[in-house]
Amino acid sequence: MNHFKKIFQTLLVIHLFLFAACLGFQGLNAQETRQAIPKSQILGHANWQEERDYIGLMAAFSVVYTDWQTADTHPRGYNIGCVLVNNGGEDALPVYWARNSVNFVNNKTQHGEVRTLMGYSFQENLKDLTGYTLYGTLEPCAQCSGMAAMLGIDRVVWGQDDREYGGTMVRLNGDKDRISPCVTLESTQTEYCWEQPFPKTTGFTQPIQITAFWDNFGLLLEEGYQIYKVQQKCDPERGCMVDYLYWGPVRSLFEDIYGTFIHYTVQYETENQEFYDKAKGLVTEAGQSHDRNLGVAF
Repeated sequence: MNHFKKIFQTLLVIHLFLFAACLGFQGLNAQETRQAIPKSQILGHANWQEERDYIGLMAAFSVVYTDWQTADTHPRGYNIGCVLVNNGGEDALPVYWARNSVNFVNNKTQHGEVRTLMGYSFQENLKDLTGYTLYGTLEPCAQCSGMAAMLGIDRVVWGQDDREYGGTMVRLNGDKDRISPCVTLESTQTEYCWEQPFPKTTGFTQPIQITAFWDNFGLLLEEGYQIYKVQQKCDPERGCMVDYLYWGPVRSLFEDIYGTFIHYTVQYETENQEFYDKAKGLVTEAGQSHDRNLGVAF
């Protein structure tokens, strides 16, 4: 069995590296000076909003990478983070970042989304965040989806589906076509059903999950997660997503995203150059400092 697991892990690592190379990344060694090839310069983005989502997601992944937590030592929390963009329409700009801090704060509610939304709200003394956009590395859980809805967040963009704790935002949005009303637990084959969507919807626009490029990236992360679950014998009901995000091959992918982001050349300069510059500034700040109010539970 151990030999079988090692073969699986080796094959996945090779697959991750080759897949990343196919997506236009150069190398996986953080010690090398890489001039990463942005995806947009290979295929091009259809419009400025698509490119902006691409930049926003890259920034969120980069924020996490700059303070990477390992399975052996993770004093802050899990490798999940967010970037918040204000409600300026075409002139909107990234204004805040935060990362999951459940361990340092010793409070399980301190997810990346919570710390981003509450941190900025308190900093600016805002009652709601109507029209804002939240970019996150992982699909929000029920707690974070509810908070985003209550604060009036207009759009939520994430880079990876959460197979264990996701789906709430889709139901809050009242989208009947994107989620099944029933779930069957793998371990017991017990079927749980609910009335969908929730009786009252929040009114925010349909959440954009991922762009075309992030579809590929999301599929790769999903493939790796399925192998990891078998390898680690994860509880099929609880899963092990947060532990998976400590895994070395996953770190390599985050590293490549960071390299691509740092060397990125904006395609729609008029609409997105300032947006990118601001996002890059937030990532630099995240790499040089601890999370805001770290150690304080909101």
